[in-house]
Amino acid sequence: TARRSRRRTSASSEHCEAAGRAVRGHEGGPAARVGARYGTCLASNVLDSVPQHPDRETSSVRFATDPNAPFLIIGAQRSGTSLLSRILNQHPNIAVPGESFFFNTFGPLRRFYGDLSREENRNRLIDDALSTVKIRDWTPPLQRAAVQAHLREHTLGGVFRAILDAWTRAQGKRRWGEKTPQHVLHWNDVREALPNVPVLHIVRDGRDVALSLIAAQFGPKTVYAAAKRWQQYLRAIGAIKRSLRPGMLHEIRYENLLRRPEEVLRGVCEFLGESYSPQLLEFHKDATAYNGYGAEHRNLRNPLMPQNVARWRREMSPAEVRVFESVAARELTDYGYALATPAAPLREIER
Repeated sequence: TARRSRRRTSASSEHCEAAGRAVRGHEGGPAARVGARYGTCLASNVLDSVPQHPDRETSSVRFATDPNAPFLIIGAQRSGTSLLSRILNQHPNIAVPGESFFFNTFGPLRRFYGDLSREENRNRLIDDALSTVKIRDWTPPLQRAAVQAHLREHTLGGVFRAILDAWTRAQGKRRWGEKTPQHVLHWNDVREALPNVPVLHIVRDGRDVALSLIAAQFGPKTVYAAAKRWQQYLRAIGAIKRSLRPGMLHEIRYENLLRRPEEVLRGVCEFLGESYSPQLLEFHKDATAYNGYGAEHRNLRNPLMPQNVARWRREMSPAEVRVFESVAARELTDYGYALATPAAPLREIER
């Protein structure tokens, strides 16, 4: 890992940069002014890391008494959240846009919008949200009037729900899901906005997550930093899972989704109270652009790729595997991913 870039990208700085990029999408707007102010293969006998046990959920009881209930997709970055959201967006009843970055952008800025019971303050927030580099690329684009027509509460969460409701109705669908991985680090704002929201959690082997993060345009560029990032997200998600009522969480594995997609997606649909639709697996035929980093999402234009399972066994050196497992062995084993090396403290040069 010493040959790789030594730059470590901290999770906190990445989220600040992401929020800055989002608010800068509305140049000169109130949020922009606020943001400016504060602004190699392993040996063949290595254990297979891919768990074969079924996906888990906190309860076998499905939550969906309300056929219009929204839901959230959570997971660490590069764990398949975009894939799962793209798949579910093909369901005839479900709309899932690209990432919104809403709570990680506007949660820290909420006090600068003042009293949202005042129309001028709400309109500033709506305009800034619709002008962020994430939401403005949704297809079709939203206008303030459409959001206002769906506004039921004069709160930060009320504006968030109105944006998703308006976009969903524009798709001719009746319910929405949302996925922004960074929202797990702003869960108090999410929970305030959606106190009883059901949650889909997709988890992926962290060693494959690390490879994907390092290759991406954003995020950490060393195995050590990638392991710390994955660990941070899974710890935050662990706290979220403990806070949810029974039956409000359904957890799937990226590896199972690639290997047994219909089985996994039938389980997801049952949890959501929806009928399974064969359209789900036609996601790659959707010509609608997916907002975000184009190179990172190019695989969304392809059918499911089982070859992406356990890439780390082919592409990570033994030293890199050791570094990752020395950081995140507990998280790997907690999710049923077998370790390939004995845990040992890292030397400073390996970090």
